[in-house]
Amino acid sequence: MRKNQHYTKQHRDLSSFRDPAGYIFYHDNEVYRFISPDYYEKYKNFKTLGLYQELVDKGYLIPFEEIQEESLAEGKALIIKPSKIPFISYPYEWTFSQLKEAAKLTLDIQKIALKYGTQLKDASSYNIQFIGSKPVFIDTLSFEYWTGDISWRAYKQFCQHFLAPLTICSFCDPRVKALFISNLDGIPLDLAKQLIPKKAYLHPSRFLHLWLHERFQKLKPLKQNLTQQTLSNRKPSSAAYGLVESLLSSLKHMKRKEEKSVWKTYYQGDSYQEEAFKEKKNILEKLLSNLKPKVLWDLGSNEGFFTEAVSKHSQYAVAFDFDLTCIEMMYNRLRNQRNETILPIHMDLANPSPGIGWDGKERKGVIERGPCDVAMALALIHHLIVSSNIPLNKLVEFFKNICRDLIIEYIPPFDPKFKQIYQTNPLDFSFFTEEMFVETFSKSFVMKSRIPISQSSRVLYHFQSKGDQT
Repeated sequence: MRKNQHYTKQHRDLSSFRDPAGYIFYHDNEVYRFISPDYYEKYKNFKTLGLYQELVDKGYLIPFEEIQEESLAEGKALIIKPSKIPFISYPYEWTFSQLKEAAKLTLDIQKIALKYGTQLKDASSYNIQFIGSKPVFIDTLSFEYWTGDISWRAYKQFCQHFLAPLTICSFCDPRVKALFISNLDGIPLDLAKQLIPKKAYLHPSRFLHLWLHERFQKLKPLKQNLTQQTLSNRKPSSAAYGLVESLLSSLKHMKRKEEKSVWKTYYQGDSYQEEAFKEKKNILEKLLSNLKPKVLWDLGSNEGFFTEAVSKHSQYAVAFDFDLTCIEMMYNRLRNQRNETILPIHMDLANPSPGIGWDGKERKGVIERGPCDVAMALALIHHLIVSSNIPLNKLVEFFKNICRDLIIEYIPPFDPKFKQIYQTNPLDFSFFTEEMFVETFSKSFVMKSRIPISQSSRVLYHFQSKGDQT
């Protein structure tokens, strides 16, 4: 990248328009951040202090490089280039453990910032992304000088984005995290107070940070008119560190409430004979070793057995499943392995994450975050057809929009698992023949291979989008 290159064809990211300190933009399929004159001096000072370097060295802050300085009428500006996140995810798609790890990282960063006489000016969960199982902070512009308050400017936001939803998930139901979709700045504390049972407040720090906080949050905060000179003489008090430690204490022993899992034992019983299971794994590995995708999506991943088996043939894999227990188990296993190439995501593909926020574009829907190179849909589409009554042609359209190559499993209606699903559906699914399956997909895809799984009625197909045919 040339130092004096002009970014005239930049495409601004619609999620970063609110911050006067700068914004994210894209150029030639790379990600950049513009630092405005309003924040330029602060950025330079914080970097000189060593704040950014320590955070990057610890792996807490996304690495970046300075690309170009600009002289504008308002003053100096800067363009930096952060490392690219392979897949952007949102808190309503995370497991309990992912949200908890993101909360701990936010507090660890606040503690380090205080050491340098600075603080996080916001504590949004959207400032955290996951690279595989590892959380990382992405907002380089989120730091400001310590204001001298005994509290923390982003205290309320932290409680709304992290402490309240984690407490609700711990004592009520993990699915409540979906409230993030209708509450972009976290779960309001007055709403959280109605959902959290009284026994949760037996822990002193949760009583302080949620129950009492909600009572006093409407009091008008004192405004301070502090200059940079007076700020430089202010050091965070022990109370500032104490607040962080108290919030960490609130998180320490918090565990998610177990909910009923329908598909945690999917692979136990009559899905496959052992030999058929091994053969399926070998077929998938061979297909993926030939395709070598940069990004792989495993749709309906369950606990991620096949995701992990084939991920070595891709640069990055995203595993989607609607069963929270399965995804939670997968994330914790990958976290213990310190895996940074597989990202587990909780999502119901019959009702995928929509675009939300301002103009419906501030947080992208799942299709807008693609396409991927290869999508796998193993033992998936019969669930969507039977349980959600989604026509096959609609599924084909969905797959066409998200991937170039598709590896998909056909399961006939007489398969035991298929029968198990349609017991609660009065419709006749005898129409779902293999011939009909291939014919429907062939309208948008070219069949590259058909591979039956021995000792099984199931068949693996490799389709390629017609738009990618040469």
